Amino acid sequence: MFGSGKKIAKLQKQFADASHILNALELSQATILLNLDGTIVDANNNFLKTVGYSLPEIVGQHHRMFVPREDAASDEYQRFWSDLKSGQFLADKFKRVTKSGKTVWLQASYNPVLDSEGRPSRVIMLAVDITVAEEASAQSRSNQILNALDKSQASIVFNLDGTIVEANQNFLKTVGYRAEEIIGQHHSLFVDPAYAASEAYSQFWGDLNAGRFVADKFPRVGKAGNKIWLQASYNPVLDGQGRPHKVIKYAVDITAAEEANDYSGANQIMKALDRSQASIEFNLDGTIITANENFLQTVGYSLREIVGQHHRIFVSPAYSATDEYRRFWSDLGNGQFSSGKYERVAKSGDAIWLQASYNPVLDKDGRAVKVIKYAVSITEAELAAARDRELKSRADAAQDQMAEVLADRLARMSKGDMTARIDVELDPSFAKIKSDYNGAIDGLARALRAVAESTGSIQTGANEITSASDDLSRRTEQQAASLEQTAAALDEITATVARSSEGARKVASAMTDARSDATQSGEVVQNAVRAMGEIEQSSRQIGQIVGVIDEIAFQTNLLALNAGVEAARAGDAGRGFAVVASEVRSLAQRCGEAAKEIKGLISASSGQVDAGVNLVAAAGESLGRIVANIAEIDTLISEIATSSSEQATGLSQVNSAVNQMDQVTQQNAAMVEEVTAAASSLQSETSELARQMSQFNTGSDAPASRRLQAADPGRHKPGRNPVAKVQSKLSKLPANLGVATAEDLRQWDEF
Repeated sequence: MFGSGKKIAKLQKQFADASHILNALELSQATILLNLDGTIVDANNNFLKTVGYSLPEIVGQHHRMFVPREDAASDEYQRFWSDLKSGQFLADKFKRVTKSGKTVWLQASYNPVLDSEGRPSRVIMLAVDITVAEEASAQSRSNQILNALDKSQASIVFNLDGTIVEANQNFLKTVGYRAEEIIGQHHSLFVDPAYAASEAYSQFWGDLNAGRFVADKFPRVGKAGNKIWLQASYNPVLDGQGRPHKVIKYAVDITAAEEANDYSGANQIMKALDRSQASIEFNLDGTIITANENFLQTVGYSLREIVGQHHRIFVSPAYSATDEYRRFWSDLGNGQFSSGKYERVAKSGDAIWLQASYNPVLDKDGRAVKVIKYAVSITEAELAAARDRELKSRADAAQDQMAEVLADRLARMSKGDMTARIDVELDPSFAKIKSDYNGAIDGLARALRAVAESTGSIQTGANEITSASDDLSRRTEQQAASLEQTAAALDEITATVARSSEGARKVASAMTDARSDATQSGEVVQNAVRAMGEIEQSSRQIGQIVGVIDEIAFQTNLLALNAGVEAARAGDAGRGFAVVASEVRSLAQRCGEAAKEIKGLISASSGQVDAGVNLVAAAGESLGRIVANIAEIDTLISEIATSSSEQATGLSQVNSAVNQMDQVTQQNAAMVEEVTAAASSLQSETSELARQMSQFNTGSDAPASRRLQAADPGRHKPGRNPVAKVQSKLSKLPANLGVATAEDLRQWDEF
């Protein structure tokens, strides 16, 4: 099967009908391929030559580059592309502009190319350059046109009734006739007799008489009976009043190209399509024109059996009588494309399914002239889909049954019935669900039975917890009382130690003062000893000075004596000097006596000073020993004070520890109260659990549970806090206590 949707789409884009393969006309016409937005995809050499551009210059550009500026900006040009996008075929004479700015006239048709779903995807334009003819028609509408085209194309002129008026040499050479053999004859001379007798042929001349241009690829018959293919256009010639009065045909012989299948692959595509798909042609009324071998094999008819018959031979009588079937052919007659999946009836009467498209073939005015159907048999797939639908229906029924049974069992289970097993026969596909459900409900029933059986044990445990909480509460109360006694004793000890510590501190302070005074007295004695020493030293120095004076007096006395001797020797002359010497000796004697007296006094004073120095030194040594003893006593008292302070600190820490124990005891008491309340709540919840469990039917009897009395919060309330009371007493003690009394010291020694 020819399964490429893209090739089918390309085929439907390029041909509005199998007979309209216009892109095969490379030798005769200009062609251009456009996207639906007007951008250019490709063009042949004829077109490029006509507009004067190269292919790279126009690919990707918009079609408006060939349109006069005023026309490109008009609403008519916008409608032109809108009609093409909607799938409308357009054929007419168009004014275009070349690269050099020259105006050319094209006799062209714009053909929307449909994809596999019948939607336009691209546009192919087929055109003939009629610029020369158009320019000539402005001067002369007959001979000038023929003369302009005589050199390049075969041309023939007809009356409106189809009789031949004249033909040029190109045409005569193509058909093999001489001019006198055809002039006056009817155009039917060149067509197959069957086609000449058909309604389509009559319609062909009717369109020409109505002034409608017809361009296509036409099969014709030469003089020798040979088949000729012409790419031709039939152009009604209008008179001065705009009414048709003649028809000029321009044609190119494409027989060789058609036979050689060298037309951009058009015929090859058609043949490939003919080999791969079923195709059939209809008139607009539904009568069959022809069909290919694939279609005949699909429906089981021969071509002779269906040609001339109506399409309804392929549908059921009931469907052929419906309004839907009539609208189907009416829409095709209006040019509407139809594609989809269709149920048809073969010759054997069996139902067949076709994935098909019905393609109206449009003339130059966009009117449908016949219908071509392309189809692929999908009968096997449809039968498989039908089987799948049947299987799905069965599966849905089984699923509904399963849902109904499961909903019933779940409803019973929600009411506490744990025996709601699935015991009905289900579809084998739900066997595992059935097994899993039954296993789950059995497991749940076992779990509930175990819970019910454990409820009594939980109640017993709750009783034990409550009893233990009561015992703990009593022990906590006893511990609080013991702590109260301990705190009271510590209160007294702490106060006594504090007083002793304060007394030791004051004694140490007094001893420190005494030690300081003794030290100062020792220093005074030492200063006195030093002063006495200095006095003794001064007495010695005075004694020495007196000794010197005594020696001076002695020497002076000697000198006076010597002077008296010398004066005596001098006689009267020395008497005055003798008197002086006598006075000097007398003075020296008195000085010597005074010096002796002073020396005696100094000697006595020196002895007394020595005695005083010895006494002061002895007093200094005694004071030194006193200072040493006082220092030793001060050290001992300081150590006692330090020890007292440390003992007071230790007792304070013990007191703090007792306080912490009291706090912990209080917390324990509160915790005991909470535990007691929790145990009471646990008893209540256990009783409620037992009541709830009694609602489930697990298939066995669960042991009855006892409903216990809730705990009494007042009975389990913790005792008062004695330590807090002692702390309040301690906080009221004075900051500074007096010196410890003898009784305090005694109590301290006992402690």
